[in-house]
Amino acid sequence: LLNSGSCKYIYPVIYGNKYIVIVKTFWFTKVINGDDVDLKNNSDYSGRVEYSCIKTFCSLKIFNVRQTDSKEYRFRFITNQQGGKYTDLQVKTTVLSVTPSETVEGSKVTLTCSSDANPAAKYNIYRVNEDQHGQLVSTEIQPVFSSIQVSDSGRYYCAAGNDLGSRTSPSIDINVKYGPKNCSVSVKPSGAVEEGNPVTLTCTSDANPAANYTWYKENKIIANGSEVFHVLAVGSEHRGSYSCKAQNLHGECNSSSRFLDVLCKFSSFIFISGCISISFISGLWSQLQNHSFIECVLLIANNFHLLSISFAQQQVKLIVNQCCFLSGQFDFTEV
Repeated sequence: LLNSGSCKYIYPVIYGNKYIVIVKTFWFTKVINGDDVDLKNNSDYSGRVEYSCIKTFCSLKIFNVRQTDSKEYRFRFITNQQGGKYTDLQVKTTVLSVTPSETVEGSKVTLTCSSDANPAAKYNIYRVNEDQHGQLVSTEIQPVFSSIQVSDSGRYYCAAGNDLGSRTSPSIDINVKYGPKNCSVSVKPSGAVEEGNPVTLTCTSDANPAANYTWYKENKIIANGSEVFHVLAVGSEHRGSYSCKAQNLHGECNSSSRFLDVLCKFSSFIFISGCISISFISGLWSQLQNHSFIECVLLIANNFHLLSISFAQQQVKLIVNQCCFLSGQFDFTEV
């Protein structure tokens, strides 16, 4: 991630019957209108250089080294005397670069290892494995991923070498981006939920970068943004099928639907035997008499629910077809 160079200089303690004092030290590569431009004031190196001077020994550190950093670096010290001297330091770098800079699954990606070397260098490109060791990927100077995959994500570096020595580049991270996959909806608590209790639905997906989420109930949008849809107190109006969509810049996916069951709370029941009128869904009127099966409207906790009622002697069995999943035996009482 960094490269460094150093310089040791000497100067006379006294010159022209005057003590020499070092006023300023700095490194530069560029000269504008005869003036040496301090690297710290050079926009190409903004925030990437660090100087250190101990007596007459000065060093330069360059962070996040780039291929464009391979050039001649000069050191200058300025004294309280007119004029001045500088010495030269040439920094050679080995750099691994990736093109394009943003890697998307399925796209073509090129790695390039470059170095200043004479005679010409041979190149090896490595991937850092789980044991933090380099695993050889290619001996080419410019290997190509024709269709890069998520499994290719990782840390890479290259080494350049000739008969005179070798240099290793700083490592780079390849982070392969991809659209959402494997979308699904989970409900907590699982199973049917009684009215008034909280319920949380969570949409999960595998995506890079992280996805944004859209929630649907019966295919109609009910919420945007978060992967979590939370209901503090569930009611009969929340019963239905829920699904979600996960989306980022590189794609989207839709989950299958999950059905949320809501159990209604029954506050009171009155069943009347004999010859009595019951209101049908259609608004018609009929009598129980000797019917063995009938669909009717029953007012339960101030909500209308469609029930199937079958009669057997002095008991009635309720099986809920809509709004709630609830069954049970209830006394059939004369009023």
